[in-house]
Amino acid sequence: MTGFAPLAAALEPDRLGSGPEAALLLADCLAIAHARRWQIGEFAPALKTACEAALTILPPAPRAQLWSTLGVLGLDERPGIGLHDGLPDIDWVDIPAGDFLYGEDKQTASLGAYRIARHPVTHVQFQAFVNDADGYRAERWWDGLSAPPGVASARWPRPTHPRETVSWFEANAFCRWLDARLRAEGRLDGPDVVRLPSEHEWEKAARGSDGRAYPWGEFEVGRANLHGGLSNAGPNHFGQTAPVGIYPSGASPAGVLDLVGNVWEWCADVYDADHDGEEIWRMLRGGAWFPTHRSCHAAFRYGLNPNFRLVYVGFRVCLAPPIP
Repeated sequence: MTGFAPLAAALEPDRLGSGPEAALLLADCLAIAHARRWQIGEFAPALKTACEAALTILPPAPRAQLWSTLGVLGLDERPGIGLHDGLPDIDWVDIPAGDFLYGEDKQTASLGAYRIARHPVTHVQFQAFVNDADGYRAERWWDGLSAPPGVASARWPRPTHPRETVSWFEANAFCRWLDARLRAEGRLDGPDVVRLPSEHEWEKAARGSDGRAYPWGEFEVGRANLHGGLSNAGPNHFGQTAPVGIYPSGASPAGVLDLVGNVWEWCADVYDADHDGEEIWRMLRGGAWFPTHRSCHAAFRYGLNPNFRLVYVGFRVCLAPPIP
């Protein structure tokens, strides 16, 4: 890999800040080399350092490219991103019991304590469900849901990007599988179960207790993967999903990431009960990579046919009491 050596200095934070072009070229070269099974370990420490620096010194598009490459190379070791002993590694965040302000009109609501994933489910985590012989194709995870529709290809099948193109039914089946597998491995016990969050649980995780408009407070450009160019909200528009967790300034009060932008997230609740059977629309929260910030604020509610699998819809999991 000595042919890439002249580009290695471009990964140094000082060089990165003056222009990321050479670093991005090296990242592309490393991805190609990895695909050809060449040894690239000598570049791993510098690339990891560059990715950490990119969180604060690079705009969204080059920042996402570096982090995406780190994931493709299997070098992204952040908690809650990948797998642990073959199962999704969920980085749980504790949400304390208590009152909070809910909805556009900021009504007082109350919830018991629960836990929610710091990140949306990533592509590599959902793929563990697909690849498991007792996973996606096992009928027991689909009891009371639709029949398994067959896995749809993700639009951006990169390991650390959120898994999109997934239905509400598939998200629920994943939760049931993960709960059972974690219990079988002795990594989960007690009465709380892995499931989709209710919209109240999602919103409290996003807004804290004070009813803020966005997880970080008032809207500011560059804190989430959304279309900043709409509504004169700024120039940032990556135009696709980004690796999870690369907008640290967009964290919620509890430290949950990507609750606004990147992908709409399925919630457990019914959105529109005027349809029959499987056509009952289900709740989506949080916005995605393409809409304006006006439809990505933390109180915005949106619904969708639960069978739909779209390139801007994903999900995250929570650990909470079963929903009756």
